[in-house]
Amino acid sequence: MSTFVQPAAGSCCAGALVSLHGTIGSSRFCILPEGSIKLTPPTDWNAGLNNSTTPTVRLDKWLWAARFFKTRSLAQAAVNGGKVHLNGARTRPAKPIRVDDTLFITKGQVEFEVQVRALSERRGKATDAQALYEETPESIARREAIRAARKESRSAGPERRPHKRDRRRLRDLGRGDTFPR
Repeated sequence: MSTFVQPAAGSCCAGALVSLHGTIGSSRFCILPEGSIKLTPPTDWNAGLNNSTTPTVRLDKWLWAARFFKTRSLAQAAVNGGKVHLNGARTRPAKPIRVDDTLFITKGQVEFEVQVRALSERRGKATDAQALYEETPESIARREAIRAARKESRSAGPERRPHKRDRRRLRDLGRGDTFPR
């Protein structure tokens, strides 16, 4: 025979007769007379969830919509490969981003540091995509320095391609032959 207990006024099943009332970990439970169990999760479970009304978008969708990558799968691969950092930390493709977040994006030798200015899940025109972010002045300066260095290294090569006679001379030079006059 079960004994019924009247729970305290502030508990999970106040006002009902229960056969057992207690806690497991941080969850409270009540076993009601008909045999059903009422479980009340702790109130702090939802503390880590995004309960605010601030809009968010998945990082990979935003990178695709902002035209940093041609496809979402390329954006996911870049994020998983550590080529994209959110607020200075490595992240995952499904991470929600918000306005005013800072992204560090590496594509080949080029690095972008951008502030998120707007959110979009849809890919639009390139002009619309540029309105989604603002590149920092330091990032622009770094990209320009890299571009100038690459341009200078390209111009350091020969003035023209070698002709047939020049190729023969180069080949002979490699064999140890001397140049004919």
